[in-house]
Amino acid sequence: MGVYRLQLLRRYFAEWENVSLRGPLWIGLFKMTATAIIYTSEGFAIAADGRELWEDPVAHKRTLPDGGDEVQKIFCTRREQGTLAYVLRGGVASEHRSFDLEAELRDRLLLLNRSEFNTCADFLGLLATHLASAIKVADQAGKLKEPLEARISFAGYFKNAPSWIDLRFSSHPGLGDPIHQLVEPYPGRDLRPGAVMVSGYPIVRDLILEHDPRFAQFFPQYGKPVHTMPLQEAACYAKGYIDAFASPLALTLDPSCEAIGGHVHVATVTPGDGFQWVVRPVGK
Repeated sequence: MGVYRLQLLRRYFAEWENVSLRGPLWIGLFKMTATAIIYTSEGFAIAADGRELWEDPVAHKRTLPDGGDEVQKIFCTRREQGTLAYVLRGGVASEHRSFDLEAELRDRLLLLNRSEFNTCADFLGLLATHLASAIKVADQAGKLKEPLEARISFAGYFKNAPSWIDLRFSSHPGLGDPIHQLVEPYPGRDLRPGAVMVSGYPIVRDLILEHDPRFAQFFPQYGKPVHTMPLQEAACYAKGYIDAFASPLALTLDPSCEAIGGHVHVATVTPGDGFQWVVRPVGK
């Protein structure tokens, strides 16, 4: 993936930082994917597309690997202390999967399953340290042949308190230890009903924010304030974001949207019912 992939990721970082300063709605190019997380007074709604593409560094083309339109991107970890959904974005695996951050994440979650933590941040902080060590080992073994830039968003409940924390990883082959961060998109009292994070592409995002009527077909009650939505309506809205990014209209407006599509899956996390599928991934 080389220089072309690195340029794309650098473009992402510039857009991510600029947009995050303008308000609570984030945008990204990670994993060439579209995801949406909405927090309501009842719980979290999470949606993701099912497409995964590889970048061809020579031809500057994108190709579908096996299962490329039916990829699961939303997962769940259940502990005695709570339940968290998580969604992955970014360059999370080498092309032939000699290194796969998703698989490493599952293994590390199992190792930490019986450990007790005071806070969700303590739990995810140790998890991030373990994953950074796995990335370093992979790099030293020559398995990390391209830049790794990844985000893992965790949203759910820990000791009955709503929690929303991102793990961020950056590593470049042969350039030292990976950088990892633990970030709360909405720290403490800033997490209120109506908090939203969307990853996708800026052109479509901005038109949706402006309530462009061409995208109204993807949303129930288009333009309704998000903070007033019940959970199931928020889940429909989250799916609407993904459907909008994957639409022929979006592709016309921004050809990069070819990277978004496939089977959209949707889940919710609540204090009482934990993790529940609204729309299941294929085969689940």
